[in-house]
Amino acid sequence: MQSAYGNINRETLKKDLRTATFIIREHEKEFCFAHTSLQEYFLARYIIDKLSLSEADKKGLAMPMPSNETLDFAVRVLETERRKVFACLKNMVSIFEGGYERQATELCLGLWQRLHDNNMETPAPPVIHLEGAELSGMEIHGLNLSRALFDNADLKEISLRHVRLTSSSFKSADLHNAEFLNCMIKGSEFIGASVQGSIWKDNDVSHSNWKDANLYLADLVRCDLTEGTDMKAGDDLNIFLCKGIENSRMPEGFNIDAFTGHSSSVYSCVLTSDNKYIISGSGDNTLKIWEMETGKCIRTLVLLPGFETASWDGKRQKLLHASPSAWRWLGLNSGLKRYPIEAMEETATTF
Repeated sequence: MQSAYGNINRETLKKDLRTATFIIREHEKEFCFAHTSLQEYFLARYIIDKLSLSEADKKGLAMPMPSNETLDFAVRVLETERRKVFACLKNMVSIFEGGYERQATELCLGLWQRLHDNNMETPAPPVIHLEGAELSGMEIHGLNLSRALFDNADLKEISLRHVRLTSSSFKSADLHNAEFLNCMIKGSEFIGASVQGSIWKDNDVSHSNWKDANLYLADLVRCDLTEGTDMKAGDDLNIFLCKGIENSRMPEGFNIDAFTGHSSSVYSCVLTSDNKYIISGSGDNTLKIWEMETGKCIRTLVLLPGFETASWDGKRQKLLHASPSAWRWLGLNSGLKRYPIEAMEETATTF
C-alpha cells in the first residue's frame, strides 16, 4: 500500500475513497451517502415501494417534496418494473380521493407531473383533495386537475400552463403572484381567495365566482369571463381584451412598441440591466434576443423543447442556468459554466 499510494496527496486519496464508496461519515456524525445521486436513487425506490403496496403507506410517503431528480428516478423505476405501475396509479388516486394527506399528496402531485412529462400512464382521480396543500412556486403543466379542491392552499407564485381546472375550488387560497396561462378554469370558485398580483392570460374562466376575492393589481388578458360573478375592472384590477365583461379603459394616446417575430404567445420576457437586450421565450418553441433600441431581433434559437427553463443574471450579464435539455438548444456547453450573450456558441439551430 505504501509503495502504491505513498506519493499521492492525502486529500486526493480521500476524494478517491469517497468516489469508491456508497456511504461516508464526516466529522464523527451519522453515516450519509457519499453522492446525492445515490441518495436520490434509493429514495426513489423507497417511494415506489411504498406506493406499490396493496394499500399505500401514507405515513411513509409524508416527506418534503423530493427533488426532480428523485422523481425522475422514480419514473425510471416504473419504466423498468412495469408490474408496479398499476398499483402505484391506483394508490395515487386513492390518496387524492381520500382527503388531503400532508406532504404525501404533494409528493403524488409532483410524481404525476413527472409521469406526464415522460409520456407514462398517469392517474385519473375523479376528485383531487389539496385543501391546505403547500404548493408555493410549483410549476404544473398539461395535467387534468378538474374538480380539484385547493381551498386554503398555499399557491403563491405557482405557475399553471395548459392545465384543466374545470369546476375546481380555490376558496380562501393564497394565489399571490400566481400565473395561469392557457388554462381551462370554467365554473371554478375563488370565493375569499387572495389573488393579488396574479397574471391570467388566454384562460377560460367563464361561470366562475369571485365573491370577496382580493384582486389587487391582478392582470387578466384575453380571458373568457362570461357569466362570472363579483368581478369588475377598476383602478386596482386590469382587464384587457377579455370576453363577457367590461374591460379596463386604455389611457388616451396609449401606445406600445411592437417587436414582431414570435408566432405564438410570449410566456417569458426579461430586460437586461444595461437596457441593451430583451430576451423573450414563446410557445412557438423559440427564444429570441432583441436589441432594445432598434427592436431588431439579433438571434433566434429554434426548436426549443417545451417547458424548459433558464435563468439570467442581469447584474453580471450572464446566463446562469438552464435545464438539461435547454443547454443543448441554447448552444451552450455546460450548466456549470456562465456565458454572456456575446459568448454564446453557434451550435444551436439559428436564423
